[in-house]
Amino acid sequence: MTDADPAGERDPRVRRTWRIAGLGTLAGAGLAVLSGVLGADGRVGFVILFLVTALGAALAALYAGLTAVIDDLKGRRVARARVVSAGGLFVLAALLMAVVAGAGG
Repeated sequence: MTDADPAGERDPRVRRTWRIAGLGTLAGAGLAVLSGVLGADGRVGFVILFLVTALGAALAALYAGLTAVIDDLKGRRVARARVVSAGGLFVLAALLMAVVAGAGG
């Protein structure tokens, strides 16, 4: 991949990547609260929150990675921030899934 301009934060795909991850976190929090309201214990809410957040992070990493590859193949410049975001969100998703596995979910 090619290095992009130093102003990678202006790349709309980077913002969209973080928006996808943020929506996953909000959905996880909402479902965790809903499970608590419906009478589930805290462990269930914890597992739901972390699993849905991991799903959002993984989808955002996939989006960032695929759009970076597509843009690189088309000869467009790829913002360094997009590549770093993809890698960081992938690691975050893996860590969250490991936490859930450690919790016995």
